[in-house]
Amino acid sequence: MQVLSSHPRPTLHECVQCGKCGLLSFLSRASTTFECKYCGSFNTLEKDYTISEWVQNQIDEYREYLVRTTENDKFTALAANSVQEVRQGYLTNEQVGRLRQTMKNAFLTHKTINQLSYSIQKNVGITDLKVKVAPAKNVEGEVIRGSYDAVLPAVYRASMIAKTESVRLTNNARLEMFEDAGVNEAEWNAINDERTCEICQELDGTVYSSDEWYPDMIIEESHPGCRCFLRSLQNE
Repeated sequence: MQVLSSHPRPTLHECVQCGKCGLLSFLSRASTTFECKYCGSFNTLEKDYTISEWVQNQIDEYREYLVRTTENDKFTALAANSVQEVRQGYLTNEQVGRLRQTMKNAFLTHKTINQLSYSIQKNVGITDLKVKVAPAKNVEGEVIRGSYDAVLPAVYRASMIAKTESVRLTNNARLEMFEDAGVNEAEWNAINDERTCEICQELDGTVYSSDEWYPDMIIEESHPGCRCFLRSLQNE
């Protein structure tokens, strides 16, 4: 079984939680996340961001919408629908409830993305996720690589959940705010830097009318870990 996006790489760093030096680490290629061998917390060599910085807007401006959106969200993409999915690593109902509360507290207390990742690790109990990777096809639709079983390590999942769910929930809350404000159009905004993928570059600047946008569209139209956001064109 293949391990996705992570490989063992022992190194020494000072833990931001317990302050001890000497992390036996698993470095994620995508997020450079390390696990402390003393306290088990996650550390990252990436620059840390407040949630507002990560989602590219001030969440204080729509915090009431964000709290309500989070309280009512079912976290469908992360939740298990069967005993088999629980065994694979999807979240139980209890874990979903803890994740919901953890995300809500993060929005209310101005946590950073790294702090949120640690809280998810500590409060939710994230485990490795066993997944089946779909076959890859070329532009003609021919299969160029078959499907295979893989593992998404827990150390990577908590960081990815923190980033993905922050963007997903804030965009959902903003769409509710747009609807209440009578906004008719919103523009897809990508973060155009060296990390921006081709998918998001192509979507950048796309304008959606109010009858075209829908909850979770940022993640469903792009990918987990997306940093894009929808901007109101009401005053344009």
